Amino acid sequence: MILFRSNATFLFFRVLVTMLLISKLSHAYLTSSFDVNVGQSSFSAKTSNDSRTIGSFSTIEMNYCLRNSSMGLAYAMSFFEVVNSKEGALALTRFSVGPRYYPMGMNGNKVIIDNDVVAKIWKATPYIGGSMGLTNISTQVYNASMFDLGFRFGVEIPLTPRLLLNAQYGFSESFGSSSVGDAKNISYSGTVATVGIIISGVGEM
Repeated sequence: MILFRSNATFLFFRVLVTMLLISKLSHAYLTSSFDVNVGQSSFSAKTSNDSRTIGSFSTIEMNYCLRNSSMGLAYAMSFFEVVNSKEGALALTRFSVGPRYYPMGMNGNKVIIDNDVVAKIWKATPYIGGSMGLTNISTQVYNASMFDLGFRFGVEIPLTPRLLLNAQYGFSESFGSSSVGDAKNISYSGTVATVGIIISGVGEM
C-alpha cells in the first residue's frame, strides 16, 4: 500500500510538471487552473464473497487543468482520496486524467458583442467530463489496485476574475477486476459530491 501511494504521488507530480511545461509552451492557446474540493463520497467494494461500503464526509479532490477557452475544453489531472472511513484512513485513493467540456462556454473566454466590442464571459458555466483512472482500495481485509472509468458534471461560478466556486457530482466504476490472496474478483463503484475553490491563471503573469 505504501509503495502504491509513493508511486502514485511520484506519477502525480511528474504529470503535473509535464502539464505545466505544456502550459508554458502553449501560452497563447492554453490557460491553467488548480482547484481543491471537499465533500462526501460513497463507494461499494465487492469480491466474490464479500461486499463493503466505503463512505466518508472527509473526501478531498485536487485537480490541475489546462484550459482551451476557445474550444470550451479542459484537460484535467485529478488526485482523489477518502481521508477517513470505517475501513480506516485512506481506504480509497484515485489518480485520473480526462477531458471536460463546457457547452455554454468557459469563464474568461473572449467574445465579440455589438459594435465589435470584445468582452469576456463571467457567469455560471456548467460542464461535463470523463476520466480514466487508477484506484487503490485498502480495506481491513485486502489491498488492491484497479483501473476505472469516471463521469462527472458540475458548475463553475465566478467570485473574482481568478477565483471560482466549483460544485460537482461524479460517478466512477472499475472495469475488469482484481484478485489479491483469498479476495477474488474485486471491483468497485461509487459516487462523490464536492464543492471547492478554483484558482485560474496558475503560473501566468
